[in-house]
Amino acid sequence: MFRLETSNVGFLTKIVDAVSTILDEAVFHATDRGLKLLSMDPSHLAMIDLQIPGDAFEGYACDETTSICVNVQDLMKFLRRAGGEKLVISLDKEKGKLFLEFSTGEYKRVFTLFTLEEREEKTPISRMMFDARVKLPSYRFLSAVDDAKLVSEYVKFEANGEGIAIRAEGDTMSTATTIGKAELEELEVKKESKATYSATYLRDITKAGTSASASEGFTVIEFSTDKPIRLDFNLGNGKLTYYLAPCIGV
Repeated sequence: MFRLETSNVGFLTKIVDAVSTILDEAVFHATDRGLKLLSMDPSHLAMIDLQIPGDAFEGYACDETTSICVNVQDLMKFLRRAGGEKLVISLDKEKGKLFLEFSTGEYKRVFTLFTLEEREEKTPISRMMFDARVKLPSYRFLSAVDDAKLVSEYVKFEANGEGIAIRAEGDTMSTATTIGKAELEELEVKKESKATYSATYLRDITKAGTSASASEGFTVIEFSTDKPIRLDFNLGNGKLTYYLAPCIGV
């Protein structure tokens, strides 16, 4: 048995939107403690690690570990139909159906979503060590990435003991955002690091993560030279982490 109740449908919608940024189909693992998701996008360039405890919702019950595989865009269509109502999500595992019931008093609407067959592919949990760790306000990070996306399809990160720089260079223009350690919440650099990433992926991830973050949220960036970047967003009650592979030789 799986059942989730919430009056804060907006929070759940932002979480699912963060998932839809890199996944068309998602497998949510429901346990007695909450929801988890760990998966790579089809191109294997990006990975998401999501954990939401059961107490993030007004009501949560799961009597056995259950995998719920759904089309994320279809789920988003239903969640966007919320109008300030209470939402109850339940699963009929035998029939492969997920029910979303929106209600206000005796007014109810129910949407039914067929679950999908889970793929056998398993995503390994990353054990990477990073040389640079930076914590900064999410809105500033998003602004820097937005600036870079205007100029190029690639974003360059540089970190040293003085701060972080986020740059982009096009054929006829360039941009650079530098943030010194006095403006950062945290700065830890074991070794000067430089790496380049896809601006499109990074912008989509950062926008979704920032939207899902708690107010006045922060982003923790971790990377090493020519290695994947890890982005942690503060949900207040839960964990949202993305990994993105580097672009080598650009």
